[in-house]
Amino acid sequence: MKYHIFFSGRVQGVGFRYSCQEIARRWGLNGWVRNRRDGRVELFIEGSSTDISGFLSDLERRFLGYVSNMEYKDDAEDIPSQMSFHILPTE
Repeated sequence: MKYHIFFSGRVQGVGFRYSCQEIARRWGLNGWVRNRRDGRVELFIEGSSTDISGFLSDLERRFLGYVSNMEYKDDAEDIPSQMSFHILPTE
């Protein structure tokens, strides 16, 4: 499974990207995360549906009250697969 998600809220300057990387690696997921200049955080994640669900649950618990919206995009299958999980520069 692949997901392309935009997070809104207080998601920059709170360790969100580094937490995404830590949690994704713990779940054995691949992908990337980056800050957007508009204040959102963009995430591409791929792996089994069970592992992605666990990742999102862990992320939600860690940032309860920080994320005000998660917008799922329908273009995840168009994004090239990744071999690990990493943080990209701000776009």
